[in-house]
Amino acid sequence: MLSISLFIAVAIQQDVKRTPGAYWFPASEGIEKWLPRLADEEPFDTWIVDPKPNALTLQFAKGKVKIAKPGSVDTVANRKWRDATIQFALGKTSPKTWLASTAHLGETFHFLTTSKSPDLFSITSSVPNGLGTYSGRAVFAEVLTCFWPGVPCFYATDLYCTRYFPEDKHHESWVLAMNDYHGVMLNIRAENPLLVTQKPRIVRADDKPGMLVFEQQIGKRLFTFFLNNGMKPIALPRTFKTELAIMPRGMDMDTPGGPYLLGSGTVTTINPPLE
Repeated sequence: MLSISLFIAVAIQQDVKRTPGAYWFPASEGIEKWLPRLADEEPFDTWIVDPKPNALTLQFAKGKVKIAKPGSVDTVANRKWRDATIQFALGKTSPKTWLASTAHLGETFHFLTTSKSPDLFSITSSVPNGLGTYSGRAVFAEVLTCFWPGVPCFYATDLYCTRYFPEDKHHESWVLAMNDYHGVMLNIRAENPLLVTQKPRIVRADDKPGMLVFEQQIGKRLFTFFLNNGMKPIALPRTFKTELAIMPRGMDMDTPGGPYLLGSGTVTTINPPLE
């Protein structure tokens, strides 16, 4: 099994290999306290600075990341993707419906939060989930954004790369989890660019809130992504190999008949494993 902490440590020690992905933050946060780490350690290839970057932001970005205007990202198609994905993460639509509603949007960036919207935690924290946590559906939404082909775009309140963690413990567990996972997934995408551009094969898409499974074959390696947007545990397929699983959230290994994936749970398998 891939060690997440080791993967992140190695990625940081080496030159960052950037992947299509955007980090969106207020211009007031473009200060030296945050920018060096954001420029040198994060694999985003684009910054979106609202309403426009200051001189220090431009200085740190030069030669490392591109700058995009908020208006070029906050489009009708991109908002439609966001709205459909929020409903999916809340368990209000099925995997089958989500796929149908996002299939032909022509979106360019995948975001869940904007400078004009509530933060993702506020949208999701009061909605029950199978993990029994305040953060279950928020992390589910962000993991999906990292898993799905396209260009993920995270606002400052999603990942807190240019601000302090919120003080309350409910936010903290969510932020820490996502900071781990987004780093791993974006680095995997950088090493396997087809994860960004190649159409996935849909293995399973329930017609009520439940399981979405899709896979990507890249060379001799198969990436399979499992997401349960429902409330009830769902048995993973008999062919599921736990030794190939990385980044598991809500995977029940102990209940007979399993393993199961709990509501709002996510897990990825990579076969053969990454070295």
